[in-house]
Amino acid sequence: MKKLLAIGGVAVVGFLVFLMLQLGSSAESAPAPAPDPQKPVIEKVTGDKARSAAIPVADQKPDDGKPKKLDPQSDEFFLQFDEMVPKKLTMAAAPCYTGGINRVGRNQHLKLAYDNVIKDGWVTVANLKKLPDSNLNNPEMEQCMMNAVAATRWRNDALPDGVWGDQLKITPERGMKKYTKENMEYEGDPNGLPVGKAVMKPNQPPPVSDTATRSGAEAAEAAGR
Repeated sequence: MKKLLAIGGVAVVGFLVFLMLQLGSSAESAPAPAPDPQKPVIEKVTGDKARSAAIPVADQKPDDGKPKKLDPQSDEFFLQFDEMVPKKLTMAAAPCYTGGINRVGRNQHLKLAYDNVIKDGWVTVANLKKLPDSNLNNPEMEQCMMNAVAATRWRNDALPDGVWGDQLKITPERGMKKYTKENMEYEGDPNGLPVGKAVMKPNQPPPVSDTATRSGAEAAEAAGR
């Protein structure tokens, strides 16, 4: 009797082990459940992606819409800065030259040394001084021009911050004359000819004026025919 009970017990244990093995195999072969669309998917990130994700959105630098800063060695910087400086400063000084009894010779000039300062897109002038070889010989006019140059400022957000030393030669009867009030306000010849303040006659050398042009001479010749 005891022997039969022992054999029955072994058979029951073996049957239970068999069932457990079958259940484990079924669980491994069953397909994974579909993700619940209502639950967020948590992605594990590492490396550079993890470092980027760790920066709070509030601390990330936004795009301010300003243009990219120009390379000081580039042609575009030359066009937008180096070529603009003498034009801007000469135009600022032009109202100080009234001509008339204050007219100067063609070779008389005011030579200045200064620093061009660029900060946050603003261009200003600093450390302005007159150089010894200036020969306008008109202290009042010189001071007026220096004040105008020192007060000149303009903005270009593409320009990088920096300080550049520079010099400017202001020659009222040459390069600056086209910016004077007299020349800027002149609208044309009373007879309707499209010429400047001075008109060259045919075969005549240019008079003392930057506004004299060969086209003006040709127009005058055509009008006389």
